[in-house]
Amino acid sequence: MVPVVMVPVVMVTVVIVPVVPALLEENQTSSSEEEEEEEEGDEEGDEDGDEGDQQEESETTPTDKKERKKMVKEAQREKRKSKVPKHVKKRKEKVSKMKKGR
Repeated sequence: MVPVVMVPVVMVTVVIVPVVPALLEENQTSSSEEEEEEEEGDEEGDEDGDEGDQQEESETTPTDKKERKKMVKEAQREKRKSKVPKHVKKRKEKVSKMKKGR
């Protein structure tokens, strides 16, 4: 008999992302500007007001999400009502090409 050797196989996926130096430079300058603005805001003492705003946003966000979801679902229903079945649409395109070819 031949001995069977089991070797674990590890698959590694490497993603290479091209980086554009100009974009990086723009991001670095904008982030440093944002940091300066944040520092100025901290000096003014708006910290207590920010916490209250975050609580109000978290309370309204779930209801806003539900309302938005209902609106999207309703819009999708309306789209489905007027949708032409794909096989009908393809047939119509094929027939129109046949007429043009005459």
